[in-house]
Amino acid sequence: MKKLGSIVVPAILILMYYGYISGWHLHPEDKLLIAAAEGNTAKVQKLIKKGVDVNVRAEAGKGVTPLMAAAYKGHKEVVSALLQAGADPNIQMKETQEGETLILTAMRLASQEGKADIVRLLAEAGVNPDTRFEDDATALILAAQFGHKAAMAELLRAGANPDLYMADSGMTALMMSARHPYKEVASTLLQAGAKPDLRMTESMSVKFIGSQGEDKKLTGITALMIAAYNGNIDVVEALLKAGADPNLRAKDMEARAKPEGMFEGRIADKHSSYNAISFAALQQQRPSYYVYEQIIQMLLDHGAEK
Repeated sequence: MKKLGSIVVPAILILMYYGYISGWHLHPEDKLLIAAAEGNTAKVQKLIKKGVDVNVRAEAGKGVTPLMAAAYKGHKEVVSALLQAGADPNIQMKETQEGETLILTAMRLASQEGKADIVRLLAEAGVNPDTRFEDDATALILAAQFGHKAAMAELLRAGANPDLYMADSGMTALMMSARHPYKEVASTLLQAGAKPDLRMTESMSVKFIGSQGEDKKLTGITALMIAAYNGNIDVVEALLKAGADPNLRAKDMEARAKPEGMFEGRIADKHSSYNAISFAALQQQRPSYYVYEQIIQMLLDHGAEK
């Protein structure tokens, strides 16, 4: 998944450039947007007192509200001032990237950028932490994807469900964190009650280095398998400590049953299914093979079957 919402700051910077350098006459609404993006609390409060609509969508800002701009940039005092003045934290902005339409909100922007203080203010203002966006992501999934532990903690404190799935990928926040070396993120989710053995609801094409390089379309993948496949040994350890089952298996949706002894001595399963140790074993040709060997030993120590 790509990082979302990148249009917000460029639009604001263009507006600032023309407003201050080129001498373009700015409307009060544009001035409020710029002040919010800059974190100029005094100016924001001055414009609010003059009656500028805090929910305005400045024309030059491509639909961005002052609250979205301040949330994206992490300006806590400005966000607080705007909320106190009646800014609606649930206003949505549509953005199209590479033909895909996305829904941006202040909470989405704050979560994906790891602005924990802003996430807390928005949650206190009544934003539902489990709101799904156009691509079915939640704020927690986005925060986990980008490794923002503090923002995640605020979302979980506000009641976010750690086990919600993202429809297009079939992944939970824990699965997203397992793709990266985010041990603290994974541990935070597990401590909040995330189930370690949930399975992806969608199939995934996986390239195994040790299987002649072909992709395998697998279903039933778990966070432990994802962490083992990506060589994230600290996440593997956290999952195992939380009780993840190392013997759950993902199924190969296309391959027929294959005899034992394939992949030149690497661990394989005759029923064309793969547990976490298989995911690690079939990556041993990578330059960081020693990490996968450590993961394999760790899995064996926790009862993984060869």
